[in-house]
Amino acid sequence: MQEEEIRNKDMQIQNLRKELKNLKHKQEGEFFNETKWDQDQKELSEESGALRRKIETERKKFTELSEKMDNILAENRVLRRLAEVPENYGFNLEEIKIAERHQIEEYKAKVRYLEKDLEELEGERL
Repeated sequence: MQEEEIRNKDMQIQNLRKELKNLKHKQEGEFFNETKWDQDQKELSEESGALRRKIETERKKFTELSEKMDNILAENRVLRRLAEVPENYGFNLEEIKIAERHQIEEYKAKVRYLEKDLEELEGERL
């Protein structure tokens, strides 16, 4: 069904492009460059096709990732049952990430302090 809809939309686009070409020809009269117009339309059509192919590729990747995610979640449920871990038992990952960032900041501050202390000791030594 979706393929048929796409073909219908493509036909509508072609008809609208023909209409637009005729209107542009009427508007510009003798200054209308049909060859350039056709070339521009061909480029647009090729670009549109490339974008469609790219969207299709990305859709396929998304579908594959979604299936992998479903498999991981199913495996997780099985492992929870085997380990007798309740489904609602979990960790707040955001809190873990915040704690890790906080720990990193503490380590950085400690490194800065030790570097400053080292500089002072080296200054005293000289």
